[in-house]
Amino acid sequence: MLCELSDLMVATFLNQEIAMTEMCREADNRTKKEEQANTNYFARQLSEALTTAKKCRVNNTQS
Repeated sequence: MLCELSDLMVATFLNQEIAMTEMCREADNRTKKEEQANTNYFARQLSEALTTAKKCRVNNTQS
């Protein structure tokens, strides 16, 4: 289950473009929750990976 992965692992999968749809959905949910809590050490890495993944997806659909 995706919820068992650490934020760092989700960020790693996003950076390596593995299971992009599922990982983007999971990362998006986590970043929304973490914005409210602001407690996760890897939140910034996860947020940056999600932003990059979304940009890549947009660029790929426009090509």
